[in-house]
Amino acid sequence: MIKKLLFILVLCYTCLCVAQQPSFRQFTIRDGLPSNCIYYVYQAPMGSLWLGTDRGVSRYNGNAFTNYTKANNLGDNEIFSIVQDQKTRLWFLSNNGIPTYFEQGNFYPLMYKDHLQKLSNNQLHSMFEVNDSLMLFPNRKGLISGSPDQRIIKTIPKFEKQQIFQYWQTKSGNTYYLSSLGIFQLESSGKRDLLYPFERPLSFSKTCFDTQGNLLFTSKNQLLRFTHEGNLDTLISKTPNDNNFISVHRIKNELWVGRRKGVLRYELQNNEAVLQDSFLLNLPVTSIARDFEGGYWFSTLTDGLWYSSSIDAQHYALSNNRPLPPIKSLAFNKKGALILGGHEGFLGKLDLKKHSIHPLKNFSKQLEINALNFINDTLWLATNKFTFLLNGEKVYRARPGTIRTFLLDYESRHVLLGGTNGLWRIPFNIYFEQSPELINSNSEVLNQYLIFQESVNKIFQKSDGSILVGTNNGLFNLQGQNIQTTPSFPSSHPIVITDIIEVADHVLLSSAGDGLFILSDTLIQIRKENGLASNFCSSLFADGPNHFFVGTTNGISKGYFNHSKLFINPIPITRETEINDIIADNTNLYFASTLGLTILKKSTLLDSNIAPRLRLEGHQVNEKKDHQLTALRYDQNNLQFHFNGLSFSAHESIEYHYKLNPQWKNWQHSTDPIIKFNDFAPGIYELRVMACYQQSTTCSKTITIPFQIQFPFWQRWWFRLLAITTLFGIVYAFFKIRILTYNRDVVRELIQLLINRLQREPFIIVKDVIDGSNAKISLNTIKWVESNRNYLTLHLNDRKVTTRTSLKELEEKLQQQKKNACLRVHRSYIVNTRQIDAWHSSFIKIGDTSIPIGPNYKKDLEAILA
Repeated sequence: MIKKLLFILVLCYTCLCVAQQPSFRQFTIRDGLPSNCIYYVYQAPMGSLWLGTDRGVSRYNGNAFTNYTKANNLGDNEIFSIVQDQKTRLWFLSNNGIPTYFEQGNFYPLMYKDHLQKLSNNQLHSMFEVNDSLMLFPNRKGLISGSPDQRIIKTIPKFEKQQIFQYWQTKSGNTYYLSSLGIFQLESSGKRDLLYPFERPLSFSKTCFDTQGNLLFTSKNQLLRFTHEGNLDTLISKTPNDNNFISVHRIKNELWVGRRKGVLRYELQNNEAVLQDSFLLNLPVTSIARDFEGGYWFSTLTDGLWYSSSIDAQHYALSNNRPLPPIKSLAFNKKGALILGGHEGFLGKLDLKKHSIHPLKNFSKQLEINALNFINDTLWLATNKFTFLLNGEKVYRARPGTIRTFLLDYESRHVLLGGTNGLWRIPFNIYFEQSPELINSNSEVLNQYLIFQESVNKIFQKSDGSILVGTNNGLFNLQGQNIQTTPSFPSSHPIVITDIIEVADHVLLSSAGDGLFILSDTLIQIRKENGLASNFCSSLFADGPNHFFVGTTNGISKGYFNHSKLFINPIPITRETEINDIIADNTNLYFASTLGLTILKKSTLLDSNIAPRLRLEGHQVNEKKDHQLTALRYDQNNLQFHFNGLSFSAHESIEYHYKLNPQWKNWQHSTDPIIKFNDFAPGIYELRVMACYQQSTTCSKTITIPFQIQFPFWQRWWFRLLAITTLFGIVYAFFKIRILTYNRDVVRELIQLLINRLQREPFIIVKDVIDGSNAKISLNTIKWVESNRNYLTLHLNDRKVTTRTSLKELEEKLQQQKKNACLRVHRSYIVNTRQIDAWHSSFIKIGDTSIPIGPNYKKDLEAILA
């Protein structure tokens, strides 16, 4: 037995020091850069990244580079520095001394006067803003001034013939400038006082200001500080490898120094800069910038642009620059030390204080440590051949085949082992007390404990005590010796379950190729399009009651439940890394991956919740760019809006939420940054757009775009009023010209008829003696009324009505409704004067009927008929 152990185990007590380096991504001309020689990198306020190169300017929006040269009105193709003024204009300082500013999408170079064109070596590296319309540019020939309004520059004579690196004013109003000869103070009278002369003229210096506004500047491999009190302090006098500084930048309270061989990070502590880290060794770093998401960008003279989403994410490698072998599993011991197990039989312990890894046991390179776990002081190792138990110097092993997972079921007092050959359920007394017999026993003895012949990847015990088994053929529920399938997955192929955890009363299942499954009342599937880094998930880790992490073949996704709603997003720092295991303490997250070990501070994850930036890149109306949106014609109703959601770390995870008021009540979602609308109806609209990470509540500020599509002229009020007025005018003209000219009487009658139609028609009600009904009689329909003793007969246009009343009573009713319309012409007759067709001195004719005229009524009738 001892020989077999010695054959497998090779003890090694040497300490392996590790180098901590963040994960970097390199951008070169293959990615769209105009050149690999980059002088300056700048994070603009709106979020875009600007690069000054020896072949123009490049702008990066998180997805692609857009390059600009002199063909785009840039003053020069060799740009040394980029500065922003108070009006948020970007200035590009060039090799030929022509400064160019960028405003509202266009470049505007300041032009030379004739005598300035004769100057050579007129490079610009910095800019000082005097006011909104005057800029000062130190250069190798002195100091020149420029005005954006006049777009012209000129020399300032008193500053000629000395190289000026920086010109600045303090809060107290004092003006200083740093030149190749020393530090000068400039009086208001124009007098210059040399405060600190240099023993040797400075040939090159980069400058920045600390948090108190003191000037920091370089001199070869020194970093000096000139304070408000007029003191000159040396912060850095010697650097690793003692090579010269290329650039210096302040990011928060840290100083970043770019050198010919790498970049150094210092922390300012009182009057001293304390070295913290060094990165990108052997690369000439020209400038450093930090983006709005917390990522770091490094420009180099020869190797393009380098990016790290977080300097705090540490990737461990062996001291001889060999990477750690792929790490498969992590576990904490009772003292809080991290134990690592992986390929090639690697088993080690991480010491965070000493930044080193100590080997515990060095197994045969043919072994792969798949899982680690501590039970009291005993370390359990599941490998591809054996299960090892390490307790101090004692090593035990069992031989149930390739083991991936194990579980101690204290309730039933059984050990559960899962691997490629199935699931074993072994009693505690057999597994622990008779382990020597198990070591020498063959597989036939152990077969009596084999209860399930599926390839097992994970055994998990829920909070209620039930046990779930994840296999290459789905999920199973173990109850004693019995095992049942649960649940039914919506797939025609077998689901490979790789890990199981319990979060917020939900069971989470990771799978190889089918994403993440949430098992509660229903089965919910989460895939890459829902926020996962990859559909191939290998591990799960619950961090608190509602938060969890998912390890995939393309990094890690973080998720959390908020009121039973799930939000999940990739962690950009861990991209392009196959994650095998995840574990955490109160401060850090630890990732076991194919690259070895990665440590990430939890505080960094909080910073990663920064929302993407959103900007409107442009719009089109009927396929024409940048058209005014204030008053569109009715036929300008096909609109396109082009947006850019900016994220340097997770650009592919951005989703656009948009809503059209007042038409839509709900937000629409799309990954397409182009929003199209076709055949808009006339009206007033308001488009609201946000950029969000998929399956996340982290969104940008809302952009609101109002626009109006006018109604066609034939639907406007003024056109309708004009049409009605025109119609009445035509009708009037027709009657005026055609009819009134030839027959005025007819026109008068027509007009009278029209007036009668428009007016309310009078009527009386009488009782018809024929059927006893109340008859409604319109006055206009009465021809005449004839009296016959106590009865009256009303002769109408279309009928006769007989009623019992006196002629006098009826006359009074008629006169009340319409004066002079119905007139009594005889003691037995009343006639409608409008129905009279002819008249004589003694009778009236209505139709074919003659009605006599009484002498007493003749005068009233003649007055009406005259």
